[in-house]
Amino acid sequence: MDSKSDDDKVVPFRGRQASRSTEPRLPGLEPGALYVFKLGPMETQEGRCFVYFALHGEGTAHPPEVAESDARGLARLAPLFPGHRLYCEPRLARAGASYGFVSRPVPRELFPLRAMMALSTQWGPLSPKDVPPEFFPQLVEAAGALWRAQPWELWTNIEVLTLRLEGPDPGWRELCVLGNGGEEFGFALYEQPGSIMRLGQLPEDERMRQSLHQESLALLFEEEPAWVRAEVRRFTGLPMFPSPLRLSGGDFVPLRREDLLTLLALSRALARLSPEQLELREEASLGGMRVSAHLRAHVPLFTARSPPPGSPPRRPRLVAPGTVPPPRVPPPPRHKISQTLISFVEPLIPEIEELDPDQFMTMLELAVTTWNAVVLDTWEPGKDRVEATRAALRALQGEVREVLLPFFEALVERKRSGFPEDPRLMGGLQVRWTLEGEPRLRLQWHLPGASRRGSDDS
Repeated sequence: MDSKSDDDKVVPFRGRQASRSTEPRLPGLEPGALYVFKLGPMETQEGRCFVYFALHGEGTAHPPEVAESDARGLARLAPLFPGHRLYCEPRLARAGASYGFVSRPVPRELFPLRAMMALSTQWGPLSPKDVPPEFFPQLVEAAGALWRAQPWELWTNIEVLTLRLEGPDPGWRELCVLGNGGEEFGFALYEQPGSIMRLGQLPEDERMRQSLHQESLALLFEEEPAWVRAEVRRFTGLPMFPSPLRLSGGDFVPLRREDLLTLLALSRALARLSPEQLELREEASLGGMRVSAHLRAHVPLFTARSPPPGSPPRRPRLVAPGTVPPPRVPPPPRHKISQTLISFVEPLIPEIEELDPDQFMTMLELAVTTWNAVVLDTWEPGKDRVEATRAALRALQGEVREVLLPFFEALVERKRSGFPEDPRLMGGLQVRWTLEGEPRLRLQWHLPGASRRGSDDS
């Protein structure tokens, strides 16, 4: 490790020193001054090493040095700049003192550059010609919006979303959102129809093994290496960093330009996906190549979320001349919404003692989804939410579908026959368990197309 390491260890950074868009000027440095910082540790076949970068005050960069210690990295850099004023980040101060380096805090102008360089070590061998540095901030920004939107709180990993791609590799894909089933956060798309259903029917250990042999493209949020997470968090505030990957032939393969464009378009689309907007398009382009993603989702099956506190009420829809206006929403009943949910679902579920908390919560969430679907179809005609929910349940796999689809049909009939005049939409479901094993519910409600709302406990 005494001599400069192989080229493949610094490939992620090569070709970037000439890019002014990613190399900011360093304020406060006198002409000819140099600032040195490091990234790592990185694991290689020869052991652990770090990469040391030297930036001139005007923004130009010297090719990086790779070494297994700060002393060796700085010892190689210092002789290359005789007569220059040498600065380094604080964690290099001890090793740098012997070579004339003076400690200075990391300039904020370097945060984006450091984050993009850190990510490039995890995103595989990307050609600067095919993927210029300007693309990295776009994908990081889209991934940040995706993380804040958290679509995995609405859709589970067993629910199939459909995707139509237009561009270099057009066609239909299956998409699933990850994070609700105990796996990593993010999303994955599969080229073969039925892939998600087939994987979902396998035992967990077999599912993990078989998933490696599916043609897939994914964007996952990772925690390791910790130093990459720290660099990205300092720049973006994200607690994890985005990591794109492609699986083919049972192995990870290099990402193509069209792969990154697809992930960018999908990240933007999923960040805007919501129960109120279930179909949308997003585009991404790079160097004359363009990818368009047309995403279609169904009503989330296992969520009982309500609009965030303080969200503006929906604007009333204008009725075109000659059309039939929607029915007038009746006033809400006086009894508690949480007690209504219990009365609604209690005759249709087994004894609570026979269900674990996760099963009980799943059935309650589906009950809320079904109730809301009937309400929307009744007082906001044209929504077709009952049929959309039915279609989503039919798309589930195996035993899950066989249990939940009949439960859903019974709930639809019970809402229409037993609670036909209750117009309240349910949301914000919370369940806590007493020491005696009894569930206690808290639930919110609001009226379709109105700002009136409330909440209560049972």
